[in-house]
Amino acid sequence: MLQQTSGIVIHSIKYSESSLILKIYTEAFGLQSYMINGVRSGNKKAKNKIALYQPLALLDLVVYHKPNKSQIFRIQEAKPLYPYQSIPFEMKKTGIAFFLTELLYKTLREESPQAPLFRFLKDSLVAFDEATVHYEYFHLFFLLKLPRFLGFGVENLQELIEELSPFRKLLCPEDILQELVQAFEVCIHAQWPAPLVLSVEARRTLLDYTLDLYALHIPNWSEVKSLQVLRAMMG
Repeated sequence: MLQQTSGIVIHSIKYSESSLILKIYTEAFGLQSYMINGVRSGNKKAKNKIALYQPLALLDLVVYHKPNKSQIFRIQEAKPLYPYQSIPFEMKKTGIAFFLTELLYKTLREESPQAPLFRFLKDSLVAFDEATVHYEYFHLFFLLKLPRFLGFGVENLQELIEELSPFRKLLCPEDILQELVQAFEVCIHAQWPAPLVLSVEARRTLLDYTLDLYALHIPNWSEVKSLQVLRAMMG
């Protein structure tokens, strides 16, 4: 049955000589797998087609879908829902997007739709693309707001420390701790983009603590390989 939905490309893997299998988080069906053929043949048409399915691409889709079936479906039609204007072309934004792509691939597991989660993802990515200031902290806002939609959100730094304390010692100098308290308040409760200034040590500590929260709650969590790239780029 043909259905229309919006979707966000999360992951792709090569299949056969010219095909891809995509993981797309859709508004109507949650996380789904789709196969597209003839996108790796090397001709101009194939290159244009594969460009449409880059990680985090926001798409308007017409897909084949059968309710209550876990299988690989087909895409009949796809077009950009929002063509990115800066993420693919600005190095820092590209690095952050690369990191978030891996994080979402590890995090999103639900096949059932969650409209508030989809809106959060779409609206956040559009705002990130449009931002001209403060975007170097976007991943921290995103990482701290996303757990609210996944069932393990925390409201302040103290809650985070209490959750993690049985599993690791959370020690940092008093000045860094004060930075973290203020940053947490901004990231959780302010609308992004919002001004946020952090020292390199505070930024890295906040990112580490937040990823530990994900590791605690996401089954089969593994190392985020793109983290080293993000740190090298952002400091």
